[in-house]
Amino acid sequence: MSNTGGIATSTQALFGLYYAGVDGSFGSEFQYRIENDYQNSPIQDLETTDLRCRSKGAITGKDIDKLNISAGGTLSLKWGHRNGTVSVEVMNRSHAGPCMVYMAPLSSQGDGDVWFKIFEEGYDVDEKKYCTIQVIDNHGRMDVTIPKEIPSGDYIVRAELVALYPTKVVGTTQFYPNCVVVSVTNGAASSLPMGYAIPGIYGYKDEGVLYGRRDDPAKYVVPGPPIFAPNTTQVNNKVLAMANDISSSSSSSSSSSSSNSNDQPTPTIMIMDNNEAGPTAISPAGLPTKCKKRRRVGKCCRHSRRRNFRQYYAI
Repeated sequence: MSNTGGIATSTQALFGLYYAGVDGSFGSEFQYRIENDYQNSPIQDLETTDLRCRSKGAITGKDIDKLNISAGGTLSLKWGHRNGTVSVEVMNRSHAGPCMVYMAPLSSQGDGDVWFKIFEEGYDVDEKKYCTIQVIDNHGRMDVTIPKEIPSGDYIVRAELVALYPTKVVGTTQFYPNCVVVSVTNGAASSLPMGYAIPGIYGYKDEGVLYGRRDDPAKYVVPGPPIFAPNTTQVNNKVLAMANDISSSSSSSSSSSSSNSNDQPTPTIMIMDNNEAGPTAISPAGLPTKCKKRRRVGKCCRHSRRRNFRQYYAI
C-alpha cells in the first residue's frame, strides 16, 4: 500500500466494517451492516449527512438483519479489507488515530439530536499506540459493551476509525464510520442522555480533529461529545421517544430524573497480544475523579489517560 504525504491514498486505504456479532461470535459478512457507499474512501466533509454511516441514502435499516443483543452485552465488530479478508495488517499503520462508537434509535434514521457516544479510545500511553493501531494488532476486532442503562429497542450502532494527518492541516483528518443495526433487549432504563446531531459533532478546528500524528500523542484528546453516563441530569426525551419496543414500566417513568445508581457502563475494547495469554479490557476515557484501586497496573490518571490492562487472546 503506497503512501502520499505519510497517509495512504484513499483508493488503497482499506477501512470497512465487515462483521458484527455478540461476544466474538460473528454473523455472516455484511449481515447487519448498513450499506457503505464510499467503499475504501474516508469522509472529510464534516457537514455532510454521509458522516453518519458513510452511506448516501436514508438510514432505514430496511432489508438488513438486526443483531439481537442484551443490554450490558459485548458487541463484537470486525474491520477488514475490501475483499473481506482480514490480514495480519488490517490497514496501513499510517492510519493512526482514535476510535469512537455511537448509538441512535433506528426509527430516527439518524436525523436530529439522537446520537450518543458509548465508547472512545485515543492514545494509550502504556502501550504507546493509538486506538486504530490497537485494532490493527487485534486483527480488525474491537469489542464494545452495550450500556445497561438504555431502553430496549432497535438501534443504529456507528463505529468509527479516524486517521490523523502527520501535521496539523485543516481538513485532512480522515473519518471512516460504518454502521450496524442491533436490537437491544433487557434495557434497564427509560431515559437517555442528551443526544447530538451528526453532522455537528465535529468541527474542522476542534481539538482532536486538528491534530497531527507528529504532535505529542500523550496530550491527544478524543473529539466529539462526552461518553454516555447514566447519572447525567440532562435527558433528551426526543431521543427516548424514538427508541421503540420500550417496556410499559419504562415508559411510565420516562420523565423521571436519572438513576441514583453509582454504577456506570464501562464500554471496552478487547486487545489481542500474541505474546501473552489472558483477557485484556481497555476502559474508555471517561471522567473519573480518582484512580480505581482494583487490578491497577501502573498509574490510573485522567490527565495521562492511562488504562488498566489484562492480556486477551483470540481463539
